[in-house]
Amino acid sequence: MSLVRSFLCIGLASRAILSPVFFALRLLRVLELWDIEFHQFPTEILELVNLRYLAFSCNSVLPSAVSRLWNLQTLIVRSIIFPPSIIKLKLSWCRITWGFMKTVGSLPNLEVLKIQNCTFKDQEMQPTDQEWEPTEVEFCSVQFLLLEKLELVHWRADETHFPRLRHLVIRECSALEEIPSGIGDIPTLEIIELDK
Repeated sequence: MSLVRSFLCIGLASRAILSPVFFALRLLRVLELWDIEFHQFPTEILELVNLRYLAFSCNSVLPSAVSRLWNLQTLIVRSIIFPPSIIKLKLSWCRITWGFMKTVGSLPNLEVLKIQNCTFKDQEMQPTDQEWEPTEVEFCSVQFLLLEKLELVHWRADETHFPRLRHLVIRECSALEEIPSGIGDIPTLEIIELDK
């Protein structure tokens, strides 16, 4: 069993049954556990350093120790709760729903947000219009925003959406028709970097 590279849990199982499985499958690259709802993040997963794909449901805060999973390329978490104290967040190579973006935007202390190589989906994870329009109460503390290699076409924003933004970087977003003109009205904005 130690040579297994993919583990997909289909049907109900308990965390108690899975704990020894995690230990025995140190070389796992794909782990999908949709049918188990974890009330706490299963820390045993942190030992699976070869993981490239991880999908599960969890009703607790995602620990910063997840960053120890160096090979992880895809992380899909349902019902994720971010700690309100989070200051920096990088989303890369993931599928993002607009509802998830509202959750990210509501983080009160988030100062650095990097979104790289992501696609936007609707709540059913189907392709959606590539239009981002945050509300006025979102992203109130963000000072640095990086948008890189996104399929974003329309972005509607002004000084009320990113009132503390200082540095905006847009790289290789070739589908983006324009930078919202209201971004120029943000009094704290110092730098805009554009790179194709």
